[in-house]
Amino acid sequence: MSAITDVEEIIKTNVPQIDKVFTYLIPKAEVSNTSETVALIREVQVQTDEEGNNTFNAISTQLQIQIFLKLDVDFDIEDLQIKLLKLFNNNIYECYSFGGWYADPDTQQLSNSFYIEKLKYVN
Repeated sequence: MSAITDVEEIIKTNVPQIDKVFTYLIPKAEVSNTSETVALIREVQVQTDEEGNNTFNAISTQLQIQIFLKLDVDFDIEDLQIKLLKLFNNNIYECYSFGGWYADPDTQQLSNSFYIEKLKYVN
C-alpha cells in the first residue's frame, strides 16, 4: 500500500472531525466548500534510503497534509492536532513539522499544513 493511500485510510477511519479527504488535489467543485473540514494529502518527496551493498533497502516517503477547517468549527482545534500527531506516531510515521493555523483571505477558513515521513523497507 502506498503511503498516500495508507494516510488517507488512517484519517478516514480515525478522525471524525475531518469530513472529506482528498489526495493530490481538491476537486474544483469542492474548492469553495467552507461547510466541511477537508484534508488534502500530497507527496513532498520520495527517496531511497538505508543504502548498503551497492543498493537501497528502503524508501522514505514524505507527505504534506493540509487541513482546511469548516467556518463553523465545533471541535477543539488543538485536540485535533494532538489526535493527528499521536495517530501518525502510532502508525509509525514521523511527524516533523506542524505549522501554525492561518486564515485564507478568500474563504476565511483556518488552514494548516503538517509534514510526516515513513520509512518502508523493500526487498
